[in-house]
Parts: sequence; structure tokens; C-alpha cells
Amino acid sequence: MILKKGLQDAKPYVNDFRAGFIGVIVLMALVMLGIILIYRNVKKCLPEPGIVFALYGVFELIGVIIIRTFANNQITKADIPHAFRTIPGTLLNDGLAPLQTISIICLVLGILLIATSIIYPMARKKNTE
Repeated sequence: MILKKGLQDAKPYVNDFRAGFIGVIVLMALVMLGIILIYRNVKKCLPEPGIVFALYGVFELIGVIIIRTFANNQITKADIPHAFRTIPGTLLNDGLAPLQTISIICLVLGILLIATSIIYPMARKKNTE
């Protein structure tokens, strides 16, 4: 009964976290769109943020993989009672999943920005000819 009340109390905070998580992704896309609209030169404005996003995504993804691997090794070595063995791994995976998602989104966004900065001017040049 107490656990159910605690979960009901935590539900609004979890929903706020999810909304904030999606909001960060939307904010990243809007910032990139704003940079493009303000600068108006796709070839010059996209490579730098694309490189930053791609490097951030790569380094964060590597960090998440290293932390997950190291922590899982430590969890398996720990003397945890049989009934509780899955709890630390589950908490670790649930905690790192949003970081992994953001890192993959940043990596993909960076690659798309770099590719757009290369492809868009060529397509535009082809249309003007």
C-alpha cells in the first residue's frame, strides 16, 4: 500500500522528466534551424555545429559504453544476494538509457548537418544552372 502511494506521488515527476527529455531534443533541432535561418549560408554555418554535435555524440556514446561495461563487471563481482542481483543492473541501464539516446541523436544530427552542408550547395548549384 505504501509503495503504491509512493509510485503515485512520483508519477508527475517522471512525466516532467520525460517532457523535459523530449524538450531538449526539440530545442536542439530548433537551435539548428534558427542558426540556418539567421545565417542563411548553409555551406558555412552547418559544418562547425555538425562537427560539435558529432564529436559530442561519439564521446558521450563511448563514455556510456565504458561506464556500462565497467559497472556491469563490478556488479557481477559484487556479493549481492540472489534475490537482488537484477536490481543494480536494471537501475544502471535505466539511468544510462536517456544518455545513450541523446548521444545517438546528437551523433546522427551532427552527421546530417555535415552531410547537408556538403550536399545542399551542390544541389543548389545544379538547380541554378
